[in-house]
Amino acid sequence: MGIGTNHDIPGHDGKYFVANTIRVLLDLLDEGDFSNAQGMNEDFTCNPIYDQEVFEKVSMLRNNDNWKEIDEFMGKEYLMKWLRFKKDNELMY
Repeated sequence: MGIGTNHDIPGHDGKYFVANTIRVLLDLLDEGDFSNAQGMNEDFTCNPIYDQEVFEKVSMLRNNDNWKEIDEFMGKEYLMKWLRFKKDNELMY
């Protein structure tokens, strides 16, 4: 999920596995690294076309020990869009 294979990396020989932007951001949230994920909406994904995918993937983290912090972070990043998604998908607690 979100990992591409067989990519060239400039300045390195061989082929590599590479994570897409959404996967990297999910990994940061999973690790609780909110400072590096900050700006994911406006600076990294930069397009509302990705919101639904992001929300669906983030909701997969709902059983994490740090879900409360993830939820708060998403609320700051996406405001009402995140609240509507949570309500529509019964993620409210």
